[in-house]
Amino acid sequence: MVVLLAVLLAGTGISCRREKAPPPALPTLEPLVPATVLREHLRRKDPPLVIDTRRTGDYEAGHLPGAISLPCEELGRIPDDGLDPAVRDRLGQLLVDAGIRPGLPVVVVDEGSPRGFSRAAALCWVLALANHEDCHVLEGGIGAWHRARGRLVTPRFVPVRPGSPPRFPARPPAYAALEDLRRATASPETAIVDVRAEEAPGGIPGSLRIPLPPVLSPEGTVDRALLAREVEMAGAWPETELIVLGDDLLSGTGAWFLLERVLGIRLVRVYPGGFDRYQSWTFLPGASAEPPARQPAAP
Repeated sequence: MVVLLAVLLAGTGISCRREKAPPPALPTLEPLVPATVLREHLRRKDPPLVIDTRRTGDYEAGHLPGAISLPCEELGRIPDDGLDPAVRDRLGQLLVDAGIRPGLPVVVVDEGSPRGFSRAAALCWVLALANHEDCHVLEGGIGAWHRARGRLVTPRFVPVRPGSPPRFPARPPAYAALEDLRRATASPETAIVDVRAEEAPGGIPGSLRIPLPPVLSPEGTVDRALLAREVEMAGAWPETELIVLGDDLLSGTGAWFLLERVLGIRLVRVYPGGFDRYQSWTFLPGASAEPPARQPAAP
């Protein structure tokens, strides 16, 4: 009887073996990646490329498994009068050496602090200049990885495959040159955004003020609700082109990441010279004695 049942089941194509369940779907890599989500992605086949933008000594003291070291300082100075071929070649070689190539997601890790967040965001901005949009930041940095009980290792990793030479246009959409800034001071279609601290002296006449420091916790995590309120109070609408100025390039790129990647504002550009450089150009509207008043949100 047992033999007959086995023959019948075989003839009908019915299998008594339990089918192997498919692996659970991975959480999506959002612009700001929680440490627990990154850990899941690193366990799977074809993980994202992890880039550590901390200083070399910090990297060597312990980093994420497989992370490639690319200290933020190596990005060097970004001029405010356009990306000439020498700058594009220099940045391109850094990306090639780090193993960055089209189609490969990148997650950037730095220290868990506001400055660490901005350093990580700076690399994502440089990748955006080369039309590589799939770049994410580990929220809370190396501190969040610690708190999630992530493992740290000390061997230096090199890319499994070399990167592909990126193509930097002379005027990338995420980059605002000095001439763009000059035009923005006289154009209603482009808003200049000052992201310095509320108490920072001076200001740009007619600019929007979105102070970045309150949005970031001491651990480098983002208060998304506060960020959205600050942007609404400033009157920065998703369809408005924005040019961001911070104290320096890093604070500008941090704000760029928050406004464009986290909030989804359509076009945000960074003036790499920062506020001090802006003030040095006498043909631009001078800084006022006090920060510009907040503009109320439109109804």
